[in-house]
Amino acid sequence: MQIIDFNTKPTLYQCESNWNWDIPVFHDYDIWIALHGRGTLRVNQKRYELTAGSAFLLKPGDGVYGSHDSSSPIRAFAFHFAGTFSPLPPADQFPDHRRFQDLALLESLTERATSPLSPTPERLRTAELACATLLSIFYELKEMDSGDQERLEQCAQSIRREPGQQTRIPEMARRCGMSEGHFSRRFKEMYGSSPTRFRLEARISRARQLLGQSRLTLAEISEATGFHDEMHFSRIFHREVGQPPGAFRKQQPHVNQAADVSAIPPPDL
Repeated sequence: MQIIDFNTKPTLYQCESNWNWDIPVFHDYDIWIALHGRGTLRVNQKRYELTAGSAFLLKPGDGVYGSHDSSSPIRAFAFHFAGTFSPLPPADQFPDHRRFQDLALLESLTERATSPLSPTPERLRTAELACATLLSIFYELKEMDSGDQERLEQCAQSIRREPGQQTRIPEMARRCGMSEGHFSRRFKEMYGSSPTRFRLEARISRARQLLGQSRLTLAEISEATGFHDEMHFSRIFHREVGQPPGAFRKQQPHVNQAADVSAIPPPDL
């Protein structure tokens, strides 16, 4: 018995650095799941942050626009389909957006759902069952409290705007009206990483931008991005990027721009 009426083959996509997605009107159903990377997706004018585990059930009539951070490109899994059949509920009863927390399970299912070049009937059936399992998990995932979501979005925006801020995690949690444990769990559910990791990635992204687009010294960049000192900044940058900041800067096209932090807008993570 066929469970899913596929319109396109389940596929893994590695988005190019200049990727964007602009579809004014969808004509069928599309399950779309981000497996890696960072970006944003706007569905019918509602904006979502894209991180690993962000999942969407796009429906006929939806308008979609997506983009990503070119330094952390999106890898996604998707397929279009006409609807779902027993034992799954109709596709129009599915939620619009959920976030997978078990990323290892998500990776395993999407790999199983992607058929090989010369699939056997057994492998095709395995792929279909994997897709049905993904849809079933998506349907059952709990939605985050809207109040929590709004406060966390404000917190994340603050980190992106000022990655050098030294606000401690307990203080972030207090401002969101949550306990530290609840705050950390909810933040990871929403953004796919802990608040500490999210802030570090924002700092590194800002440092990469300053290295390529300003004449600030390494000491000035380390201060602007919240690191203890130039040595600490260089060590962490090397660990995260794979090369020292000085070497990274030499590879960037020269930009004749004043050494002014305020002249450079923060990156859209």
